[in-house]
Amino acid sequence: MTGNTPGISELLTKIIDFCGKDLDYIFADGHSRSVGSDFLILELNDASTAGNFRPTVVFIATENSNDDFSGVLRNIVAGGILIYNENDENVANAVDSSENYFRKLPYAKPETNGNYLKTEIGDIPVNFDPKIMAHIDGARLFCQQFGIMEEDFYEGLASL
Repeated sequence: MTGNTPGISELLTKIIDFCGKDLDYIFADGHSRSVGSDFLILELNDASTAGNFRPTVVFIATENSNDDFSGVLRNIVAGGILIYNENDENVANAVDSSENYFRKLPYAKPETNGNYLKTEIGDIPVNFDPKIMAHIDGARLFCQQFGIMEEDFYEGLASL
């Protein structure tokens, strides 16, 4: 995972923990946890470093970045998954020009109504920084890759 949106990795780990899934993580700020899981969230703040890895699932959570994501996209394992903000033109252009084979899961900023996230299952009470809120749908897609269904994701989100 790569991105410059502080807090999204922490949000993901809390929801995954809430849902009873094991995972290891290494955050860009040095915080880490190793429980021997098959899954690792690796938070990186620059795309050039992320290009050194061969991930299966990549979640790019950026705010209109100017980073070069070609190395990251080139190294996703064949048949892997990319979750990205379709409104970030730089990322969307890199995805469109990538020749690597991977599944593309675009997301956009969700609809809100005050402190409520509008979802298909109803309005969910939330109180997050707008920079995190912009990536909630991407976080949902990411958690689905760990077998966390939509209802469980929103339940975990509402518990935070």
